[in-house]
Amino acid sequence: MRIFSDKLSAIRVRHASMIALLACALCTLPAMAKATADDAAQTAKKITGGRVMTIERVTEKDHDWWRVKVMTSKGQVRIILIDVETGKPVQEPHAPADH
Repeated sequence: MRIFSDKLSAIRVRHASMIALLACALCTLPAMAKATADDAAQTAKKITGGRVMTIERVTEKDHDWWRVKVMTSKGQVRIILIDVETGKPVQEPHAPADH
């Protein structure tokens, strides 16, 4: 029984070590995007009250945005930019769309 107990202890130590290693690895991963395309679409819909027509991820000068084209209930097309990192709009929501 002593051998079984020693092996069980060794397994527990290995598992604890693997968990600690995994935790350290996860802490060093780059931050993941906080806003998904769905998040950006919901934000744009809340801002405008409209219907999302298209959504695309745009990168400029090492920064990412979601570009959401929305049709308002009045038939106006709006472009809303949502910051991928924060999930917040970065453009005045009432600016006219570029057609």
